[in-house]
Amino acid sequence: MEENRTTDAFRPAGGRLLQQSVLKHIRRKADGVKEGAAIGYDAAIFQNGDNLIVQAVGAQPTARIPADYPLTAGELAWITAENQLAACGVYAATAETAHATGSAGTAEAAATEAGYASDREMTAGTAATEAGRVLGAEVLLVAGSSCPEEVIRREMQRIAAFATARGCPIVGGNTVWHGEGTSCLVQVVMTGSVPEYEVMQEKPADGTAEGDAAQAIPADGTAESGVMLAVSDPGNFGPQSRRKPMAQDRVFFLGETGCLGADILVHREKERLSRRFSESYIDTMRYEANAFSVAPLCKAALDAGAVFLHDVSNGGVHAALYQLAEAAGCGIAVRHEGLTIRQSVIELSEALGINPYQLLGTGGLLAVVPEERAEAFISQMNGTGIRIGDAGRLTKEKARIVRAESFPMERYLNLPEGDVLDTI
Repeated sequence: MEENRTTDAFRPAGGRLLQQSVLKHIRRKADGVKEGAAIGYDAAIFQNGDNLIVQAVGAQPTARIPADYPLTAGELAWITAENQLAACGVYAATAETAHATGSAGTAEAAATEAGYASDREMTAGTAATEAGRVLGAEVLLVAGSSCPEEVIRREMQRIAAFATARGCPIVGGNTVWHGEGTSCLVQVVMTGSVPEYEVMQEKPADGTAEGDAAQAIPADGTAESGVMLAVSDPGNFGPQSRRKPMAQDRVFFLGETGCLGADILVHREKERLSRRFSESYIDTMRYEANAFSVAPLCKAALDAGAVFLHDVSNGGVHAALYQLAEAAGCGIAVRHEGLTIRQSVIELSEALGINPYQLLGTGGLLAVVPEERAEAFISQMNGTGIRIGDAGRLTKEKARIVRAESFPMERYLNLPEGDVLDTI
């Protein structure tokens, strides 16, 4: 197992490499493409007739995940892709009900609770929600030459159960042997659809537009930076408008810092942690599997007036904040105290010598809210029971800075070359 814990096992490209050697060469404004191929954007969005198609990718290596962990690498990759679709208003069938915890039996129970028969596969049509629906997923497996076949078999068995519980058919994929080692990288490419979007423009600053009415602008995307996308019939989820984040927007953090990374480390480093903490205290560092889905957070935030969402993943909340500033093309001033975190996760991180704010943060969400809606957003979110922190605001200045109010601390954010989970 030690062989697979090196930083070479899984290290998402970041920083200069991603910007200069990857994204620089991608044509970002191809016909029909609304969003995609840019730091800070969770999914690709492109026009297909009267629908917008949303596509996202999740990836996770088996080397990262302890053998006794309740979720497999493939299931975690699936959740990551689901989270990125949810940030764009596309949800899996079971997003509001139960969440699978890693066993086929629990996945079937989730399907049953959602109102579907557990002994039959749901179709993409039954997975539809008012806001959008998942159409299908492709699963790609890249296995080292010494990866046992039973590892691949287990990943696919569990992913298949996950897919059934969520009403999302697996429609394709690829399996290859590549390189040395016993690990397998599992990638999930998930596609969803959102019907009848309209291109809208924000209310003019002079207040000439009445209420929240928005003026339609050409569908060719020729409008200026105030462009947003709005679902014409959002159902129960409120006006799901989406636009590019910009300076003076407020940024809120929903959920908790480093929850997936902390939960994995509790399993991986249990013996080491037990030398310092009691079993009962170690239990407070654990998370339930449904904590890693941001779909309920996305729905609540959009309903409360958020105009842009970005899920937290590799590199933790500090990486996500940097990515959000990149998406906005401006700076960000972050309140350290606004990044909600459990005290036990802080102590876990101190014991292992890592920064919890750079720890795998699947389950956390950043919400961008216009200044004029901020107080109403806070009030409505406080009624949901979701943990929320006032993380700061986007700025005209280019600096990306985290400052603490309760003690002397100032840190400049950069896009990290990986996640501290992979350094232990």
